[in-house]
Amino acid sequence: MANGIAQYIASWSNPASLDSTSVRFDHVANDKLRIFFRFSDTTSGTTVRGTNYVLSPPTSNSITAYTMRTYTAGASSVFSGRLSNDFRLNYSSNEVAQRNLFDAFGGSTPIDLVQLAGFDKGSAVYVQLLFGGYLVDLSQSQTAGAQRQWNLVDSVSVSRGRHQLKFGVDYRRLAPFDVPINPQVLYRYTSQTAVKTNSGALVIAVAHAPAYPLYTNFSAFVQDQWRVSQRLSLSLGLRWEVNPPPGVTQGLNAYTVQGSSPDTLALAPQGTPLWRTTWYNFAPRLGAAYVVRNAPGRETVVRGGGGVFFDTGQQLGSVGFDPGPGFRIFKISRGSFPGSVVIPTIVNPPVSYSFAYGFAPICNCHTRCTGMPVSSRHSESPRLLRSPISVHTRRDCYSKIRFSPPTTQTQVSLS
Repeated sequence: MANGIAQYIASWSNPASLDSTSVRFDHVANDKLRIFFRFSDTTSGTTVRGTNYVLSPPTSNSITAYTMRTYTAGASSVFSGRLSNDFRLNYSSNEVAQRNLFDAFGGSTPIDLVQLAGFDKGSAVYVQLLFGGYLVDLSQSQTAGAQRQWNLVDSVSVSRGRHQLKFGVDYRRLAPFDVPINPQVLYRYTSQTAVKTNSGALVIAVAHAPAYPLYTNFSAFVQDQWRVSQRLSLSLGLRWEVNPPPGVTQGLNAYTVQGSSPDTLALAPQGTPLWRTTWYNFAPRLGAAYVVRNAPGRETVVRGGGGVFFDTGQQLGSVGFDPGPGFRIFKISRGSFPGSVVIPTIVNPPVSYSFAYGFAPICNCHTRCTGMPVSSRHSESPRLLRSPISVHTRRDCYSKIRFSPPTTQTQVSLS
């Protein structure tokens, strides 16, 4: 084509693999105690060649590898005909590594953009050609992360007449970590002339800091399976949820804000909790089943239920770590590839000047300001009201100031 971008028509496969292995050991200690241990190992991988998302050329390969391992131990005890106990302890790890690179395809010669730009392997380099009605994205990067979780569940079951009672506790500890691409440099050319002369490229340099958030969740519950009559059964339950704000296993915690209005908001001191722990998250549940007709072969049962469910806030709470203040900053300049690029330095505590819609712009005299999401420390855990007819109503509790809370996207102020 006259703009220097040519079409390429070919066919290829994008291979994927999945392998899973598990082993379980069971032991009957006596008539009243049974124990077990289970281990599973699951590995999977995908290789996706460019054009998967229109921007990349066919020579671009995205290789992703996953490794998930679980270790579960449990014990079931029967103390009497009416009293029993179930205990479970689990540790799980889920690791992911991803590489974007170029290989020889269709007679092409592979290149190493990171090496050409003079960066280390943990860096990412992007070259974008944005002109002539096309956007071609040449990218090379390498990143990794993992999720590690402990989960303990213990429940006691008691049978009394028409009631089947269950009491229990559930504790969860999640320690994910992210080793981000650092630095990340993008060169954007907006004309064919700029490509030929290798000049005037828009250069965006981004610095990232690793994040090591730590989440803990605790809940206690009681449940009653009540057979009211031959036709009617009720399931009653109450769950107490405690979801404190995240901490860290190492490094910096995410920032929150303080102030009474958008004009007076400022970053709170490092270590200030992202949100306040709510100690009164009691979630009642109710379910019912009624046998309308019990004729053999023509049974009809009507079931319904409803309850309150609390979100842990982990997903959006993690946004405070990346791209939150203190974890990412970028600088925009003009230059050429590879050229000399000044990587901005992340400063802690960050320098901020205003906040709007939950974003904290981070800037200094040499760096272009960038919006960063933060959480209001007045946020609380959201709750979901679920009705028997599947009409869902989401209600989030947080202050009147509209910041991005560590909740779902539905925002209803209760204050």
